[in-house]
Amino acid sequence: MRVLQIAFALIIGGAVLVATFGGGALLLVHHAPTIVEGWASRSWPGAAAVIRRSAAVHKYSPSGWSRSGIGTHVVSVGYAFEVDGRPYEGSRRSLDDEGKVLSQEHATKAAARLPVGAAVTAYYDPRDPAQSLLERGVPVGGVLGSLFGLMLICAGITPFVLGLRIRSHLAKRGGRQKA
Repeated sequence: MRVLQIAFALIIGGAVLVATFGGGALLLVHHAPTIVEGWASRSWPGAAAVIRRSAAVHKYSPSGWSRSGIGTHVVSVGYAFEVDGRPYEGSRRSLDDEGKVLSQEHATKAAARLPVGAAVTAYYDPRDPAQSLLERGVPVGGVLGSLFGLMLICAGITPFVLGLRIRSHLAKRGGRQKA
């Protein structure tokens, strides 16, 4: 019976560890590159750009929900700029746009702030000017996703660390009682 209890605890504990630690690690791996790019973008140079396309667009969910019409609204933007006489086109407003859930009203207002023909500044990666943004900086969504990932990792590890500490404490107590 004792072996069965230990096996059950190990199976449940292993599932919890895989779900929390694995899920947290996936979140970190997913969000870390945008945080790194966002941090680097703070020092990217700017170039004069012109808005070529700007609209609020309904974007369906990538899951199976798309048939039901569930999704979000995004600002679809396109702009043109030059770096050292070479033309480039960009389509990213900011790194925070990825995965952000916008209402139709919010997306329409954001698109209206970027009318076609408007002069704006495109910030570009000096190593690869094809990578550009209209708003630089670290994405809030990436930071929140990474923090949640770290919390999941801690939640997965904590029961095992506590279990080892309790086991060690009980072993020391048991050793003192025998002496």
